[in-house]
Amino acid sequence: MRTPAIVVLSLMLAASIAVAQAQGASGAGPSVAPGEPEIVLPQQILQIEDLSVEKVEAQLPPGDELLPPERKIPVLDEGDLAISEPALPAAGVVTEAPGTPAGDHLLASDIDLGAGSLSRILGSISLKTTGKDPRFSLLFHHETLDGFAGNPLGSGFNLRDDDLDGSLKFRMGIVDTELGGHFSEHEQGLQGQSPFLSALGRTLGGTVGFSAVPLDWLTLNAGVSGGADSLTLQGGSPPTFTGYWFTPLLGAKARVGPMRFGLETRYWFRFDPSTTPGSVTVPGGALNRFQALATVGADLPAGFTLDGSGGWFVNGASLAVFPFSLMVSAAPVQFLTFSISGGYRVVTYDMHDLMAVSPYALPVSIPDDHGWFGSASLQLSLGRDFLVTFKGEFIASEAMPVG
Repeated sequence: MRTPAIVVLSLMLAASIAVAQAQGASGAGPSVAPGEPEIVLPQQILQIEDLSVEKVEAQLPPGDELLPPERKIPVLDEGDLAISEPALPAAGVVTEAPGTPAGDHLLASDIDLGAGSLSRILGSISLKTTGKDPRFSLLFHHETLDGFAGNPLGSGFNLRDDDLDGSLKFRMGIVDTELGGHFSEHEQGLQGQSPFLSALGRTLGGTVGFSAVPLDWLTLNAGVSGGADSLTLQGGSPPTFTGYWFTPLLGAKARVGPMRFGLETRYWFRFDPSTTPGSVTVPGGALNRFQALATVGADLPAGFTLDGSGGWFVNGASLAVFPFSLMVSAAPVQFLTFSISGGYRVVTYDMHDLMAVSPYALPVSIPDDHGWFGSASLQLSLGRDFLVTFKGEFIASEAMPVG
């Protein structure tokens, strides 16, 4: 802009005129007193010729150009990462056998042998396969004792147990199948309380079970079990008592959300031998029993679980009752778990149940037990490895021959 230059030139011109006037006044003579200098400045007009405002605009580049350039890090192949080890000479290196692939059969075994006083001999063998089907298990147990209270061997002061159990499980399509069988022989010396030396009880039985899940919410099951029981009194003329039992069942279970439903029907057949305890003859014979039972359950909030059942039971001994049960269990807090149950129930008995209670009792025909029951349990967790459990039970049975 030229405005500052015009102002400067005007000032310089005014200063030159003032100096010239001062010099002229001094050359006129000393008699004349100098007067007050008068400075006359020409009229100056300041004019702004150009006053413009320039607007500067700057634009940023697009966002993708502001990002740093993508740098690709080369990825090494597996072969490039391999570090070869130096080959060292080794003699007599034994290579291990390849591991068993997952899913193949594995056999687990457990064998116990022992001996002790009173001519005790103890032995057990357990075999079990794991992995894919079929799965098999076998257990044999033997234990003998003889010569109680210093009596000679073979005088009726002895005890012997032999047990053999086996099972086979496999799956075909959607059906799971389980086969099982067991044989047990228990001999108990009568210790001079009978003209016979000992009572020898045998039980032979088997089970077949099927289970299928045709739908995600539905499970069907069916099965049958049966066997024979015998009791022989060892002596001069040993009598033998034999009984039979047979039990088929059908059932279905369904789950809809938090609710569970079930229905089961079961039939029992029992044949008791004829016995003569004392001077009374018990004829024995067949006994038929049937039960239909419905179940319902629910998973409630706050860790509560509710289960109930109800049905109808009838047998050939003129017994007809309506068993039912109700159970509530919960874990309302982390350290507390409790359950309460009760109702009216039926307990069926067979010949082997009576033999298991007492070797001195003859296998007479026994009635089925029925009556009221109740139970409660409370468990407190007072630490990581410390639990306290309280339990209580109530039974008011009307026929409890072996309870």
